[in-house]
Amino acid sequence: EAHQLKLMVSNVLTPNNNTQALIDLVCEHHPDILITLESDKKWEKALEAVEGDYPYSVKIPLDNLYGMHLYSKLELIDPEVKYLMIDDIPSIHTQMRLK
Repeated sequence: EAHQLKLMVSNVLTPNNNTQALIDLVCEHHPDILITLESDKKWEKALEAVEGDYPYSVKIPLDNLYGMHLYSKLELIDPEVKYLMIDDIPSIHTQMRLK
């Protein structure tokens, strides 16, 4: 267990309004790292319910189906948002301190 890392990635589908379903999954599984795709301001607001467990985050709320949020229990080292392919499609680049 000391060498395990729990990662949860969820494509939330921007128009989906069932934010509580994701909150429930996060509370049930307690991932070390949570990444959401297609997340906008609505999803960012809903995810405030779990932010207390994730001291490190990178938030890119977008309404164009390319928003993303990264929440981590592990320290993020020099996180950067980059636009490698197209100006409105972000990616998150970071290192993490593995304790």
